[in-house]
Amino acid sequence: MQEVGLGYLELGQPINTLSGGEKRKLAIAGILATKPSYVILDEPAAFLDPFSQQELIEIIRMIAKHGRGILVIGHDEHFLFEIADRIIGLDNGMIKFDVPAGEYFSGSKYIKDM
Repeated sequence: MQEVGLGYLELGQPINTLSGGEKRKLAIAGILATKPSYVILDEPAAFLDPFSQQELIEIIRMIAKHGRGILVIGHDEHFLFEIADRIIGLDNGMIKFDVPAGEYFSGSKYIKDM
């Protein structure tokens, strides 16, 4: 709970009293408790306010810093720009490209493909 910034919550606090961002952090804390080698997040920033998105970016960076692999599935390019090392573009389940994030974000070639 400390790792994701929820150390202030009381044991037994009803989940329905948490904000959307807190619920997202709680879900990630539950995943991290299993000590996975890899974490897969599908649209993790969806419906979060900018402050909660920034907190989530820091959590994802912390997860990576601790040596866990992370796969983020998403469409929010601003969010992906903040966290991605690589960008893999898919088209009908087939890999269309797999490039370093810097290459993807440095020009419009790949963005047009998407």
